Amino acid sequence: MKPETLGITKIIAILTIACSVLIGCASQQAKVSSDQFSGYLNDYTKLTKVNGKEAFRWISDEAKSGGYNKVMFDKTVVYPPSVSTPFLEDVAAIFDHALRKSFTDSVEVVTQPGPGVLHIKPAITGLTSETEGVKAYEFIPIAAIYNGFKAAMGWRSKVTQVFLEADLVDSISGKSIAAVVRKGTNEQLTQEKVRLSDVRPIVQKWASEGAASIKTMMSNGSTKTN
Repeated sequence: MKPETLGITKIIAILTIACSVLIGCASQQAKVSSDQFSGYLNDYTKLTKVNGKEAFRWISDEAKSGGYNKVMFDKTVVYPPSVSTPFLEDVAAIFDHALRKSFTDSVEVVTQPGPGVLHIKPAITGLTSETEGVKAYEFIPIAAIYNGFKAAMGWRSKVTQVFLEADLVDSISGKSIAAVVRKGTNEQLTQEKVRLSDVRPIVQKWASEGAASIKTMMSNGSTKTN
């Protein structure tokens, strides 16, 4: 075999292996394993990747079938509690306020469980500050997030990443009927540390998109049951 042919053959072999590795990473990501996440949700195995978004989601047939026309909220928490800081509590409060506001004009918000009440339980589960974004197949390196919660506050970097997990349960039975995990990224306004102004657009967008999705789910279910 000529040296030129041998060289081309090696290159093709290397490219084939590289493609296989990337496909394998994507396949593993699609399946989702619980060690990739914070542990806030009870079950991550049902989650699937949302096309076009840095998010995983699961919606049960029960949720799709309707029967929910009211919502109640748990206060948005920082999880795990052991890594909470005043800054992270502020992030959670911003999301909490935006989420509740997104529902008040169109869906009845209640404070007690009851028939037709969807119970929303959200948590901020990660905050990182990095010079480069997380690759698609490295969606949530939870160990890095856990160890870097407080360190992120003083890192010199360019990109802020925030992580959210939310469980939606039937308010009477407590059974989970939907769940979501999201990552949001925003360019930092300063190079010194993460500021609330870096995080606010991310969590406010989550609130509006989340509310819109839940409203759509409710309206679709209402149409089916009428």
